[in-house]
Amino acid sequence: MPNVSDCDARTFALQMYYIEVSNAMSSSGALTNVIHLLTNSQTLANLEFRECGLNDNAIYTLAKGLKHSKLKKLDLRDNHFTSRGATELDHVLKDHPTLTKEMVEMPIQLQ
Repeated sequence: MPNVSDCDARTFALQMYYIEVSNAMSSSGALTNVIHLLTNSQTLANLEFRECGLNDNAIYTLAKGLKHSKLKKLDLRDNHFTSRGATELDHVLKDHPTLTKEMVEMPIQLQ
């Protein structure tokens, strides 16, 4: 299972199906690399961001990248964002072609 901090996102952008990013947000480039993958990969379907310390600003950035992704599952459990970040995700999911609220795991439930 590839870890973004161990690879160059541009090399794997067209090949990745699943990425697990855990405790990696101390690397400022990890979120940037994942956003690059989200917007350029035709195969990335599952993304797991567990225990990464994602706050509302990080969720806002991630939500922008989700708009053009092919994701089918997103795991955001054990992070630190609030209802503000969850609301931003909700706005993106309403129009997302492959990712639904039911396929997003996070500490705050979307209504």
